[in-house]
Amino acid sequence: MLSHTPLPDSRVEKEARFLKTQGHEIRIICPYIKKRKVFDCFIEIISFGSIKNLLIRTLLPNIFQNKFLLFDLIKKFRPQVLHVHDIVMAIPALLISKVHGIPLVYDSHEAWDLYALSNFKTASFRSKLNHLLRYFIFLPFQRFIPKFSNFFIVTHDLMARFYLKAMRINPDKVKVLRNVVDFTEMEGRHGFETLDLANKKLMEDLNNKEIFKVIYHGGLAGRKRPIRLLIKAMQYLKNERIILVIAGSEYDALKELAIELGVADSIHFTGFLTHDILFTILEKCDAGIICMDPKYLDGHVTSFVKLYEYFALGLPVLATPMYNLREVDDFITYWNSPKSLAEKIIECVKNKEKLLSISKEVKKYARQNNWQAECHSLKEAYELLSSK
Repeated sequence: MLSHTPLPDSRVEKEARFLKTQGHEIRIICPYIKKRKVFDCFIEIISFGSIKNLLIRTLLPNIFQNKFLLFDLIKKFRPQVLHVHDIVMAIPALLISKVHGIPLVYDSHEAWDLYALSNFKTASFRSKLNHLLRYFIFLPFQRFIPKFSNFFIVTHDLMARFYLKAMRINPDKVKVLRNVVDFTEMEGRHGFETLDLANKKLMEDLNNKEIFKVIYHGGLAGRKRPIRLLIKAMQYLKNERIILVIAGSEYDALKELAIELGVADSIHFTGFLTHDILFTILEKCDAGIICMDPKYLDGHVTSFVKLYEYFALGLPVLATPMYNLREVDDFITYWNSPKSLAEKIIECVKNKEKLLSISKEVKKYARQNNWQAECHSLKEAYELLSSK
């Protein structure tokens, strides 16, 4: 169960694929689904049009049919475990768990209360009240749902320690499952033939060894990810043989900014990419970017998917200063402004021998911290649930 929309959510898909190998059948409930690929890990995908529609029809009865939507689904499918991926769906799931006696696994990708608090601190004056209300709504649920769930899964050791201290829950219930790479996803990588023909210039630049290629992939919208800083950094690199690849949806406003600043020729916007094509492009690049506003407190305790994807393909990382990246300081160069990012990229270009050395080390690190090894926490949780 999740409210992250639209699918795919790579972590949810990877977990479902792993659980399938363990003999489990998985149905996914998500309010709104925009299919961009075939999901072979779910035996059924159930959608309702919107999160509002789902919650209203679950928490309030249909006066004509006298039905509670999620409760009826639970009666129909009789699941052995409820696995929930966010705070919104955790609320009705906890209720269902207690009414029907079904074990609940709460898999918290983000620190939701910290996320709401960060939004309050960074919001405009007009929006502050709305975000403050969200914080006080999230806070109690994020505190007591892990206590009443059978297992509380988080994405980083820092996040685990933060919530253990804040909630004083049983440490045996807390499992850490980081967003590391599933290397089986890389085995079936496609070539550039699957890319749109409009990206012919991108293919030429990626194959040109004289060009230094920097990539960012992930979310592009919102204040939390100040991607505009990347566009502005390219102003300082106009005369260099350097390109920036930006992979992600909702990028029209960024395109307009690139044109306005006169750097559109050195930036490639790919749009959304499935992982097989993304990995093919990443492999051609020389460095990866993590761009998260340090003011957002939740960003300091979560695990970045893109970090391990960069590492798996040998890319050193240029990152904004986030506390949770300290464990891999040797592989990261920090920046805090467009000018400093441009300067760090120039340093990378001038130190290619160092980059090659880092590339070997990050690949080794990624192999030591791979998804299949990480999944022992998930396997252990499900084995304990099935033994009860």
